[in-house]
Amino acid sequence: MIDIDFAPNDREAVYNHMIEKFGKEYTAYILAVGTVSDKGCIDEIGRALHRKYPDDDTYTIENLKLVKKEYESHKAEVKDKLSALEKSYKNKEIEYKKFRKEWEELFEPIVHKYPKIFYYFLGLLDTYIAQSMHPCGMVVSPITLADNYGTLIREGKTILQIDMDDVHEISLVKYDILGLKNVGIIKDACEAAGIAYPRSHEINWEDQAVWKDMLRCPQGIFQFEGAYAFQMLCKFQPHNLFDMSLVTAALRPSGSSYRDSLMKKEFHSNPSAIIDDMLKDNYGYLIYQEDTIKFLQDICGLSGSEADNIRRAIGRKQKERLEAAMPDILEGYCKMSPHSREVAEQEAKEFLQIIEDSASYQFGLVK
Repeated sequence: MIDIDFAPNDREAVYNHMIEKFGKEYTAYILAVGTVSDKGCIDEIGRALHRKYPDDDTYTIENLKLVKKEYESHKAEVKDKLSALEKSYKNKEIEYKKFRKEWEELFEPIVHKYPKIFYYFLGLLDTYIAQSMHPCGMVVSPITLADNYGTLIREGKTILQIDMDDVHEISLVKYDILGLKNVGIIKDACEAAGIAYPRSHEINWEDQAVWKDMLRCPQGIFQFEGAYAFQMLCKFQPHNLFDMSLVTAALRPSGSSYRDSLMKKEFHSNPSAIIDDMLKDNYGYLIYQEDTIKFLQDICGLSGSEADNIRRAIGRKQKERLEAAMPDILEGYCKMSPHSREVAEQEAKEFLQIIEDSASYQFGLVK
Protein backbone atom coordinates (compact mmCIF):
# COMPACT_ATOMS: atom_id res chain seq x y z
CA MET A 1 0.00 0.00 0.00
CA ILE A 2 1.22 3.48 -0.88
CA ASP A 3 -0.19 6.55 0.90
CA ILE A 4 0.52 9.89 -0.71
CA ASP A 5 -0.88 13.35 0.00
CA PHE A 6 -1.92 16.03 -2.49
CA ALA A 7 -3.75 19.31 -2.35
CA PRO A 8 -7.47 18.42 -2.21
CA ASN A 9 -8.17 20.16 -5.51
CA ASP A 10 -5.50 18.07 -7.28
CA ARG A 11 -6.79 14.61 -6.40
CA GLU A 12 -8.97 14.18 -9.49
CA ALA A 13 -6.05 15.18 -11.72
CA VAL A 14 -3.87 12.54 -10.00
CA TYR A 15 -6.51 9.85 -10.58
CA ASN A 16 -6.75 10.79 -14.26
CA HIS A 17 -2.95 10.81 -14.62
CA MET A 18 -2.69 7.27 -13.21
CA ILE A 19 -5.39 6.00 -15.55
CA GLU A 20 -3.73 7.63 -18.57
CA LYS A 21 -0.22 6.47 -17.59
CA PHE A 22 -0.98 2.83 -16.80
CA GLY A 23 -4.08 2.34 -18.98
CA LYS A 24 -7.78 1.92 -18.26
CA GLU A 25 -7.57 -1.86 -18.31
CA TYR A 26 -4.88 -1.89 -15.62
CA THR A 27 -6.22 0.70 -13.18
CA ALA A 28 -9.40 0.88 -11.14
CA TYR A 29 -10.92 2.49 -8.11
CA ILE A 30 -11.42 0.17 -5.13
CA LEU A 31 -14.72 -1.23 -3.95
CA ALA A 32 -16.27 -0.07 -0.70
CA VAL A 33 -19.06 -2.15 0.77
CA GLY A 34 -21.78 -1.15 3.19
CA THR A 35 -22.88 -3.58 5.89
CA VAL A 36 -25.78 -3.79 8.32
CA SER A 37 -24.85 -2.45 11.75
CA ASP A 38 -26.19 -3.92 14.98
CA LYS A 39 -28.82 -1.18 15.39
CA GLY A 40 -29.60 -1.46 11.68
CA CYS A 41 -30.26 -5.18 12.22
CA ILE A 42 -32.85 -4.41 14.87
CA ASP A 43 -34.56 -1.95 12.53
CA GLU A 44 -34.57 -4.31 9.53
CA ILE A 45 -35.80 -7.32 11.52
CA GLY A 46 -38.35 -5.20 13.36
CA ARG A 47 -39.85 -3.88 10.12
CA ALA A 48 -40.19 -7.40 8.75
CA LEU A 49 -41.77 -8.68 11.95
CA HIS A 50 -44.16 -5.74 12.03
CA ARG A 51 -45.52 -6.81 8.64
CA LYS A 52 -45.96 -10.37 9.91
CA TYR A 53 -47.37 -9.38 13.30
CA PRO A 54 -49.08 -6.01 12.72
CA ASP A 55 -51.00 -6.26 16.01
CA ASP A 56 -47.83 -6.68 18.12
CA ASP A 57 -46.74 -3.22 19.31
CA THR A 58 -43.20 -4.50 20.00
CA TYR A 59 -42.21 -3.84 16.40
CA THR A 60 -43.45 -0.30 15.95
CA ILE A 61 -40.86 2.39 15.18
CA GLU A 62 -41.12 3.91 18.64
CA ASN A 63 -40.76 0.59 20.46
CA LEU A 64 -37.82 -0.45 18.28
CA LYS A 65 -36.04 2.66 19.53
CA LEU A 66 -36.45 1.30 23.06
CA VAL A 67 -35.14 -2.12 21.98
CA LYS A 68 -32.03 -0.47 20.50
CA LYS A 69 -31.52 1.56 23.65
CA GLU A 70 -31.72 -1.57 25.83
CA TYR A 71 -29.37 -3.39 23.48
CA GLU A 72 -26.77 -0.58 23.55
CA SER A 73 -26.96 -0.39 27.34
CA HIS A 74 -26.40 -4.12 27.76
CA LYS A 75 -23.69 -4.14 25.11
CA ALA A 76 -21.74 -1.58 27.14
CA GLU A 77 -22.03 -3.80 30.23
CA VAL A 78 -20.54 -6.85 28.49
CA LYS A 79 -18.09 -4.91 26.29
CA ASP A 80 -14.90 -6.70 27.39
CA LYS A 81 -16.39 -10.20 27.27
CA LEU A 82 -17.96 -9.47 23.88
CA SER A 83 -14.65 -8.19 22.50
CA ALA A 84 -12.84 -11.36 23.63
CA LEU A 85 -15.56 -13.57 22.15
CA GLU A 86 -15.52 -11.75 18.80
CA LYS A 87 -11.72 -11.95 18.69
CA SER A 88 -11.85 -15.72 19.28
CA TYR A 89 -14.38 -16.14 16.48
CA LYS A 90 -12.42 -13.90 14.09
CA ASN A 91 -9.24 -15.88 14.78
CA LYS A 92 -11.16 -19.12 14.08
CA GLU A 93 -10.57 -20.37 17.60
CA ILE A 94 -14.27 -21.24 17.95
CA GLU A 95 -16.90 -22.30 15.40
CA TYR A 96 -20.09 -20.38 14.67
CA LYS A 97 -22.39 -22.62 16.74
CA LYS A 98 -20.29 -22.09 19.86
CA PHE A 99 -19.95 -18.38 19.10
CA ARG A 100 -23.72 -18.01 18.77
CA LYS A 101 -24.38 -19.95 21.97
CA GLU A 102 -21.91 -17.84 23.99
CA TRP A 103 -23.17 -14.61 22.39
CA GLU A 104 -26.76 -15.44 23.36
CA GLU A 105 -25.61 -16.17 26.91
CA LEU A 106 -23.95 -12.76 27.08
CA PHE A 107 -27.10 -11.04 25.85
CA GLU A 108 -29.53 -13.40 27.64
CA PRO A 109 -31.75 -10.68 29.20
CA ILE A 110 -32.64 -9.02 25.91
CA VAL A 111 -32.57 -12.26 23.89
CA HIS A 112 -35.16 -13.62 26.33
CA LYS A 113 -37.19 -10.41 26.21
CA TYR A 114 -37.18 -10.07 22.39
CA PRO A 115 -36.65 -13.64 21.12
CA LYS A 116 -37.98 -13.09 17.59
CA ILE A 117 -35.68 -10.13 16.90
CA PHE A 118 -32.54 -11.77 18.24
CA TYR A 119 -33.27 -15.10 16.60
CA TYR A 120 -32.35 -13.47 13.27
CA PHE A 121 -29.91 -10.86 14.60
CA LEU A 122 -26.51 -12.58 14.10
CA GLY A 123 -27.52 -13.89 10.69
CA LEU A 124 -28.05 -10.36 9.42
CA LEU A 125 -25.28 -8.55 11.29
CA ASP A 126 -22.48 -7.24 9.00
CA THR A 127 -24.22 -8.54 5.88
CA TYR A 128 -23.17 -6.66 2.73
CA ILE A 129 -26.06 -4.52 1.55
CA ALA A 130 -24.46 -1.83 -0.60
CA GLN A 131 -21.49 -1.27 -2.86
CA SER A 132 -19.79 1.98 -3.71
CA MET A 133 -16.37 3.44 -4.45
CA HIS A 134 -13.62 3.90 -1.88
CA PRO A 135 -13.08 7.67 -1.61
CA CYS A 136 -9.27 7.52 -1.85
CA GLY A 137 -8.17 4.10 -3.07
CA MET A 138 -6.95 3.15 -6.51
CA VAL A 139 -5.24 -0.04 -7.65
CA VAL A 140 -2.69 -0.53 -10.44
CA SER A 141 -2.10 -4.01 -11.85
CA PRO A 142 0.38 -5.61 -14.29
CA ILE A 143 -2.50 -7.65 -15.74
CA THR A 144 -5.93 -6.61 -16.95
CA LEU A 145 -8.31 -6.22 -14.03
CA ALA A 146 -11.65 -6.95 -15.71
CA ASP A 147 -10.42 -10.27 -17.14
CA ASN A 148 -8.62 -11.50 -14.04
CA TYR A 149 -10.46 -10.04 -11.07
CA GLY A 150 -13.70 -8.49 -12.26
CA THR A 151 -14.76 -4.86 -12.35
CA LEU A 152 -17.96 -2.85 -12.38
CA ILE A 153 -18.75 0.54 -13.89
CA ARG A 154 -20.46 3.20 -11.80
CA GLU A 155 -20.94 6.78 -13.01
CA GLY A 156 -18.29 6.23 -15.66
CA LYS A 157 -15.65 4.99 -13.20
CA THR A 158 -14.16 1.49 -13.24
CA ILE A 159 -14.28 -0.14 -9.79
CA LEU A 160 -12.47 -3.33 -8.84
CA GLN A 161 -14.82 -5.93 -7.37
CA ILE A 162 -12.51 -6.52 -4.41
CA ASP A 163 -12.53 -4.38 -1.28
CA MET A 164 -9.53 -2.65 0.26
CA ASP A 165 -8.71 -5.41 2.77
CA ASP A 166 -8.63 -8.21 0.22
CA VAL A 167 -6.63 -6.21 -2.34
CA HIS A 168 -3.53 -6.93 -0.24
CA GLU A 169 -4.20 -10.65 -0.30
CA ILE A 170 -3.96 -10.84 -4.10
CA SER A 171 -0.69 -8.84 -4.14
CA LEU A 172 -1.99 -5.78 -5.96
CA VAL A 173 -0.64 -2.33 -5.18
CA LYS A 174 -3.18 -0.05 -3.51
CA TYR A 175 -2.66 3.69 -3.67
CA ASP A 176 -4.36 5.98 -1.17
CA ILE A 177 -4.58 9.35 -2.88
CA LEU A 178 -5.31 11.60 0.08
CA GLY A 179 -6.30 15.25 0.09
CA LEU A 180 -4.33 17.25 2.66
CA LYS A 181 -5.36 20.81 3.39
CA ASN A 182 -1.82 21.79 4.47
CA VAL A 183 -0.45 20.91 1.04
CA GLY A 184 -3.09 23.11 -0.55
CA ILE A 185 -2.15 25.99 1.77
CA ILE A 186 1.53 25.65 0.81
CA LYS A 187 0.64 25.66 -2.88
CA ASP A 188 -1.52 28.74 -2.47
CA ALA A 189 1.25 30.47 -0.46
CA CYS A 190 3.81 29.76 -3.18
CA GLU A 191 1.45 31.10 -5.82
CA ALA A 192 0.78 34.26 -3.80
CA ALA A 193 4.52 34.78 -3.29
CA GLY A 194 5.23 34.27 -6.98
CA ILE A 195 7.57 31.31 -6.43
CA ALA A 196 7.46 27.79 -7.82
CA TYR A 197 5.99 25.01 -5.67
CA PRO A 198 9.12 23.09 -4.56
CA ARG A 199 9.77 19.52 -5.61
CA SER A 200 11.07 17.09 -3.00
CA HIS A 201 14.57 16.85 -4.50
CA GLU A 202 14.85 20.65 -4.54
CA ILE A 203 14.37 20.97 -0.77
CA ASN A 204 17.36 21.06 1.59
CA TRP A 205 16.06 18.64 4.22
CA GLU A 206 19.17 19.20 6.35
CA ASP A 207 18.74 22.96 6.69
CA GLN A 208 19.19 23.34 10.45
CA ALA A 209 17.87 26.91 10.39
CA VAL A 210 14.48 25.50 9.34
CA TRP A 211 14.48 22.78 11.98
CA LYS A 212 15.37 25.37 14.62
CA ASP A 213 12.66 27.73 13.43
CA MET A 214 10.04 24.95 13.69
CA LEU A 215 10.53 25.03 17.47
CA ARG A 216 9.57 28.70 17.56
CA CYS A 217 5.94 28.33 16.46
CA PRO A 218 3.69 25.35 15.60
CA GLN A 219 1.55 27.16 13.01
CA GLY A 220 1.46 25.31 9.70
CA ILE A 221 3.34 22.23 10.96
CA PHE A 222 1.14 19.28 10.04
CA GLN A 223 0.00 17.26 13.09
CA PHE A 224 1.90 19.54 15.49
CA GLU A 225 -0.43 22.52 15.70
CA GLY A 226 -1.77 21.36 19.08
CA ALA A 227 -0.09 22.34 22.35
CA TYR A 228 0.77 18.76 23.47
CA ALA A 229 2.20 17.77 20.09
CA PHE A 230 4.27 20.95 19.87
CA GLN A 231 5.56 20.35 23.40
CA MET A 232 6.78 16.91 22.31
CA LEU A 233 8.46 18.41 19.26
CA CYS A 234 10.31 20.96 21.38
CA LYS A 235 11.36 18.26 23.87
CA PHE A 236 12.83 15.94 21.23
CA GLN A 237 14.26 18.76 19.06
CA PRO A 238 14.42 17.01 15.66
CA HIS A 239 17.32 17.79 13.34
CA ASN A 240 16.23 15.81 10.27
CA LEU A 241 13.26 14.12 8.64
CA PHE A 242 13.90 10.79 10.38
CA ASP A 243 13.80 12.51 13.80
CA MET A 244 10.52 14.12 12.80
CA SER A 245 9.12 10.72 11.83
CA LEU A 246 10.01 9.32 15.27
CA VAL A 247 8.16 12.14 17.03
CA THR A 248 5.15 11.75 14.71
CA ALA A 249 4.98 8.01 15.46
CA ALA A 250 5.27 8.60 19.21
CA LEU A 251 2.54 11.24 19.04
CA ARG A 252 -0.06 8.73 17.88
CA PRO A 253 -2.06 6.75 20.47
CA SER A 254 -0.06 3.68 19.50
CA GLY A 255 3.14 5.34 20.73
CA SER A 256 1.98 5.59 24.33
CA SER A 257 4.03 2.54 25.40
CA TYR A 258 7.37 4.09 24.43
CA ARG A 259 6.57 7.81 24.06
CA ASP A 260 8.08 9.19 27.28
CA SER A 261 11.26 7.13 27.05
CA LEU A 262 11.76 7.96 23.38
CA MET A 263 11.31 11.68 24.02
CA LYS A 264 14.11 11.39 26.60
CA LYS A 265 16.15 9.49 23.98
CA GLU A 266 16.60 6.57 26.34
CA PHE A 267 17.82 3.46 24.51
CA HIS A 268 15.61 0.36 24.85
CA SER A 269 17.25 -3.07 25.17
CA ASN A 270 15.89 -5.94 23.05
CA PRO A 271 16.23 -9.72 23.34
CA SER A 272 19.62 -9.68 21.55
CA ALA A 273 22.46 -7.44 20.39
CA ILE A 274 21.70 -8.08 16.70
CA ILE A 275 18.15 -6.75 17.21
CA ASP A 276 19.51 -3.79 19.17
CA ASP A 277 21.78 -3.00 16.24
CA MET A 278 18.91 -3.28 13.76
CA LEU A 279 16.85 -0.78 15.78
CA LYS A 280 19.69 1.55 16.80
CA ASP A 281 18.30 4.44 14.72
CA ASN A 282 15.00 4.11 16.62
CA TYR A 283 16.71 4.12 20.04
CA GLY A 284 15.91 0.41 20.22
CA TYR A 285 12.14 0.74 19.85
CA LEU A 286 10.05 -1.26 17.38
CA ILE A 287 8.16 1.59 15.71
CA TYR A 288 7.85 1.00 11.98
CA GLN A 289 6.33 -1.74 9.86
CA GLU A 290 9.56 -1.62 7.87
CA ASP A 291 11.44 -2.75 11.00
CA THR A 292 9.40 -5.95 11.06
CA ILE A 293 10.22 -6.57 7.40
CA LYS A 294 13.89 -5.78 8.05
CA PHE A 295 14.02 -8.30 10.90
CA LEU A 296 12.42 -11.04 8.82
CA GLN A 297 14.43 -10.25 5.68
CA ASP A 298 17.88 -9.14 6.86
CA ILE A 299 18.19 -11.21 10.03
CA CYS A 300 16.00 -14.24 9.33
CA GLY A 301 16.87 -14.52 5.62
CA LEU A 302 13.35 -14.40 4.14
CA SER A 303 12.66 -12.79 0.78
CA GLY A 304 11.04 -9.37 0.61
CA SER A 305 7.66 -10.76 -0.43
CA GLU A 306 7.77 -13.49 2.24
CA ALA A 307 8.63 -10.94 4.92
CA ASP A 308 5.81 -8.61 3.89
CA ASN A 309 3.29 -11.46 3.76
CA ILE A 310 4.25 -12.52 7.28
CA ARG A 311 4.08 -8.90 8.52
CA ARG A 312 0.57 -8.71 7.13
CA ALA A 313 -0.36 -12.08 8.66
CA ILE A 314 0.87 -10.94 12.07
CA GLY A 315 -1.06 -7.68 11.79
CA ARG A 316 -4.25 -9.55 10.92
CA LYS A 317 -3.72 -12.19 13.62
CA GLN A 318 -3.50 -14.99 11.04
CA LYS A 319 -1.77 -17.50 13.28
CA GLU A 320 -1.79 -20.31 10.72
CA ARG A 321 0.38 -18.33 8.30
CA LEU A 322 2.81 -17.34 11.04
CA GLU A 323 3.08 -20.90 12.34
CA ALA A 324 3.71 -22.18 8.81
CA ALA A 325 6.59 -19.72 8.39
CA MET A 326 8.01 -20.24 11.90
CA PRO A 327 10.57 -22.99 10.99
CA ASP A 328 12.14 -20.75 8.31
CA ILE A 329 12.14 -17.73 10.63
CA LEU A 330 13.84 -19.63 13.46
CA GLU A 331 16.33 -21.33 11.14
CA GLY A 332 17.34 -18.01 9.61
CA TYR A 333 17.65 -16.26 12.98
CA CYS A 334 19.69 -19.08 14.52
CA LYS A 335 22.22 -18.81 11.69
CA MET A 336 22.74 -15.13 12.52
CA SER A 337 22.83 -15.51 16.30
CA PRO A 338 26.15 -16.18 18.08
CA HIS A 339 24.29 -18.07 20.81
CA SER A 340 23.22 -21.70 21.10
CA ARG A 341 20.15 -22.75 19.14
CA GLU A 342 18.07 -23.00 22.30
CA VAL A 343 18.92 -19.44 23.35
CA ALA A 344 18.59 -18.08 19.79
CA GLU A 345 15.14 -19.60 19.31
CA GLN A 346 14.00 -18.05 22.58
CA GLU A 347 15.31 -14.64 21.44
CA ALA A 348 13.49 -14.90 18.11
CA LYS A 349 10.22 -16.01 19.69
CA GLU A 350 10.40 -13.22 22.28
CA PHE A 351 10.91 -10.59 19.57
CA LEU A 352 8.16 -12.08 17.41
CA GLN A 353 5.84 -11.67 20.39
CA ILE A 354 6.86 -8.01 20.60
CA ILE A 355 6.09 -7.67 16.89
CA GLU A 356 2.72 -9.38 17.33
CA ASP A 357 1.79 -7.15 20.28
CA SER A 358 2.64 -3.99 18.33
CA ALA A 359 1.59 -5.03 14.82
CA SER A 360 -1.80 -3.34 14.93
CA TYR A 361 -0.27 0.08 15.50
CA GLN A 362 3.16 0.11 13.86
CA PHE A 363 3.87 3.32 11.96
CA GLY A 364 4.58 3.35 8.23
CA LEU A 365 7.88 5.03 7.35
CA VAL A 366 8.68 6.82 4.12
CA LYS A 367 12.37 7.56 3.68
